[in-house]
Amino acid sequence: PWLLDEESTVQFVHDLVSDAIVRQSDNSCCALLSGGLDSSIVCAKAFEKTENLRTYSVDYVDQSMYFKPNFYQKSRDQDYIELMKERYPFESCEVVLSHEELKDYLRDAMIARDLPSRLM
Repeated sequence: PWLLDEESTVQFVHDLVSDAIVRQSDNSCCALLSGGLDSSIVCAKAFEKTENLRTYSVDYVDQSMYFKPNFYQKSRDQDYIELMKERYPFESCEVVLSHEELKDYLRDAMIARDLPSRLM
């Protein structure tokens, strides 16, 4: 059984996550900023360590025109990316893909997903 109270547990998890992110960050750090909670936490913590953080985000042509909220995704990721960029002055790069480009890159992305992420 877990022996810590709620406040201690929150602090424990905060310290673990912060330590992991800070140890992976260096002065030339970059990160994917997807607008989700996990990438937002990683980017915020990495920015605390190095103010040289460069972020990358991906959007799709006409996404703002065609996006329809649903149970799983209530709003566009871009809304949260913009909130993060307002709060933290990241150097940011937005990649906007067309449907054709997405189709062209999908096969390679799926193959790469099966590879170890820390290839040297």
